[in-house]
Amino acid sequence: PHKGGRNYLGRHFAKIQFLVRRTRTILTRWSRQQKVGIDRKERDEMAHYVVLANFTDQGIRAVKDTAKRAKAFRDLARNMRATIKDVYWTLGHYDVVLTMEAPDDETVASLMMKAGSLGNLKSQTLRAFNESEVSDLVSKL
Repeated sequence: PHKGGRNYLGRHFAKIQFLVRRTRTILTRWSRQQKVGIDRKERDEMAHYVVLANFTDQGIRAVKDTAKRAKAFRDLARNMRATIKDVYWTLGHYDVVLTMEAPDDETVASLMMKAGSLGNLKSQTLRAFNESEVSDLVSKL
């Protein structure tokens, strides 16, 4: 037997109990943070995006097909679990402005790379926050 006998085991048992309680506390806090944090996938919420685009030379040469390309883009987005909300052909600095929702930034990046690789548009994608999301963000300041 080790020095201290029962007293020695009791101290170590108490340390083990403390570590188990501490681990449970940490896991519980982490779990709560995951539930109340911005975890859209669990809550089935989508992030919002605004895309500002200009036709390339190739895109403007085939401008007659722009509505067909927009439909194909909607279908591609749907296959990637994104939703194109609105598409506007505009006057001014940008030729096309669209809004969309997607589960995450990676989905949008992939979708926009695919669209850009076709050579008809050059675009800028902006992550947009609605009033509720901004309120949540500001409350953390």
